[in-house]
Amino acid sequence: MKKTKIFLLQTEVDSAVKQLLSLKSDYKKAAGEDWKPGQAPPASSTGPAAAPSGGASALDLHNQIVEQGNTVRDLKTKKAGKVEYMHIIQYSIITLLASIIDYLLPLHTGHHHFQLSLQ
Repeated sequence: MKKTKIFLLQTEVDSAVKQLLSLKSDYKKAAGEDWKPGQAPPASSTGPAAAPSGGASALDLHNQIVEQGNTVRDLKTKKAGKVEYMHIIQYSIITLLASIIDYLLPLHTGHHHFQLSLQ
């Protein structure tokens, strides 16, 4: 079930990245140059004459790109947190199983000095 949630989150991240790339392409058409973080669109392309097929100006597209970039970062952070959480759970399960083996093995073999550890 966890893998399904992570897969769905990855699909959501991929979709958000595609939308971001599309916005950047529209911005390039409207502004005549690639979008760069922290750089405002050229003053000559902020008017309605510079609007691409979607009707948005370069300034509108700039704001949408910033917002979509934040969305992508948030989604990637959520995904990273879930993956890290899964690794912690898996390690805990392995540690528990090793402890069970350390406990049960001497009972079945009669060798009480044998110890299995992960370290």
